[in-house]
Amino acid sequence: MGRAATRSSAPAPWSGRPGKKEPAPLGPIKVWE
Repeated sequence: MGRAATRSSAPAPWSGRPGKKEPAPLGPIKVWE
């Protein structure tokens, strides 16, 4: 997993904020907008 869209892959607290990428507290999942 190099990059994963949390807004489509998994529910994230920042999934509703496009343009902002932050590291997930659970794993290497980041928001790539």
